[in-house]
Amino acid sequence: SSLYFTEDMRFILKSLTTEEHNFFLSILFFYYAYMITQRNTLLIRFYGLYTVQVDQPPNQLHFVVMENLCPADAPISERYDLKGSTQGREATPQERQKKNPVLKDLDFRRRLVIGPAQRTLFLEQLQRDAQWLTRNDIMDYSLLVCIQTEKTEPLRRAFASASASAAAANRSSPSANPLSLSQPSRSEATPTGPYANLTQLHHSSSAGALGTQTQQSHKSAAAAAGQDRSAFKQVNGGFLATDETNAPSNEVYYIGIIDILQRYNSRKRMETSLKKLLYEESAISCVEPRLYEKRFVEFFRHLSGASLPLDSDWTFLDCTKTAK
Repeated sequence: SSLYFTEDMRFILKSLTTEEHNFFLSILFFYYAYMITQRNTLLIRFYGLYTVQVDQPPNQLHFVVMENLCPADAPISERYDLKGSTQGREATPQERQKKNPVLKDLDFRRRLVIGPAQRTLFLEQLQRDAQWLTRNDIMDYSLLVCIQTEKTEPLRRAFASASASAAAANRSSPSANPLSLSQPSRSEATPTGPYANLTQLHHSSSAGALGTQTQQSHKSAAAAAGQDRSAFKQVNGGFLATDETNAPSNEVYYIGIIDILQRYNSRKRMETSLKKLLYEESAISCVEPRLYEKRFVEFFRHLSGASLPLDSDWTFLDCTKTAK
């Protein structure tokens, strides 16, 4: 695939194969229905699917427009593409020499600093998203994790605000969730998140002659936008790391599940069969969707758990053996 960024770096244009294009069309309704009822979903957000006619073969070019998980103004210090497998999951010397290298599972010699409140929400949402992918016969996806450690002014403000909230919550109730990481109920059918907000903002912005009523509409839309924003996008499109007391830490995580258009087709089934002759099934990325889901979720359960050692010598394979 080829990736192209818009000038403001907010969106990415990614080329698709004809197979990916047709598959996305076949699940488009289910994708949309899922996204509008899951405010905190980690699935990458697609905003458009296009086909361009050209004069030369292959005569049609397919691409999607999707969100850029890493804001242009965020000084990202580390980027990881994580699947929960080990075979071939280490960045090559050539990949490491790139300006903004994306590292892989075996390069992840650290842990996600996620406190109990965030951890519960994160793992529940990850499980829910992975189950949706399995229901649609999808595998070989990744969690893109971008980490900001440099203290920019937005990070300082967010840290100060979260620290004050955490202190107040701890005074009122030790078990309170200071970050208000709420999850809409499963029965919620009203569109939420960016889709609902776009409609509200469109109507309020097209009523410029309505004076005070228009201003109130803008304020209501802005308030709704803040309330409906994903719990994982509260700080400049990411979220603050938290310690075991739910107090904020000095990192911001920008995360999302990417590469979600790979169906477990006959070609992938053949790849699985061949690789199982050479490697342990727990090590290879290409496995059937249910096993992929189980291993993927278990990997991040270990990675975000309080029981992980803090040094860099923890055994990565422990995260995959449990899924066998």
